[in-house]
Amino acid sequence: MKAWIRAHARCFQLTFLRIIHAPFSYLFNLSVIAVTFCLPLAFYVLLCNFQSLIETRSPTPQISLFLSNDAQDNDVLALEQRLQKSEAIDKFHFVSRDQALSSIHGLSGFSSLSELVSVLGRNPLPHAFVVQAKSNSPKNLEHLKQEFQKWPKVSHVQVDSAWAQRIEDALSLGQYTVWTFSVLLAFMLISVSFNTIRLQILTHQAEIELTYLLGASHAYIRRPYLYYGTFLGLFGALLAWLMVATGLMAINQQLALLATHFNFHISLSHLSGQDSLSVCVFCAGFGWLGAWISVSRNIFALRLL
Repeated sequence: MKAWIRAHARCFQLTFLRIIHAPFSYLFNLSVIAVTFCLPLAFYVLLCNFQSLIETRSPTPQISLFLSNDAQDNDVLALEQRLQKSEAIDKFHFVSRDQALSSIHGLSGFSSLSELVSVLGRNPLPHAFVVQAKSNSPKNLEHLKQEFQKWPKVSHVQVDSAWAQRIEDALSLGQYTVWTFSVLLAFMLISVSFNTIRLQILTHQAEIELTYLLGASHAYIRRPYLYYGTFLGLFGALLAWLMVATGLMAINQQLALLATHFNFHISLSHLSGQDSLSVCVFCAGFGWLGAWISVSRNIFALRLL
């Protein structure tokens, strides 16, 4: 175990020595990765803020259950008990036909409603339940709609989820764009790491051959270059993270100035700790992969494997 730790410590030392001996080349590669990764990362941060803004500021979609005209009080009580037992429902309230009539009686366009009621001799409006689901996804709302339509004494179910579907489609498009950028970024990381490690191997070709002749294992020869590629991806991700954080600070300052004029408050937040860790692992992993491919291919070209 101690020998394994010493071997990896030696690899860390060799990796940082190579970075120090060629700092400008390493910083140039870092800047290429950071600037390239900054664009999809900033887009993802804005997408997360947009989604959070929609969840907090947008109205909650509701499901309206209209009962049949022959529904009695015991039918209303039975439906109320079923709604209370449903785990998919957050809250609901009952609107009687008399409450519905009084709420729309004074609205424009309904001035002749009292005459209609007098002609019919009864209130034509049905009892209704207004339901708010725990999950506001269009799929869940549609599933609840189909379930409610099967309940007895429920004549019609209306869901105001058209806007929710549009927003979900827009967010899905944004997420698809982020994933597309991420795939392109992965290829870019592999390419930059591959080319950088290839140049490192060509520069230290004599050293590699001598190390191999002295009995070094293939893993020992590979290890410093794998750390080099891993640090390249990791430090590039951290630099991109700092660039996006700096941009968000500048944008939030301008939003604070606008808030004083338009009486609103919006503040953009950066990635969460879990997302930031995922970004670092993503970039470090593909940096390592590019280094591994480059080492395997180029050392094989030296006839060492």
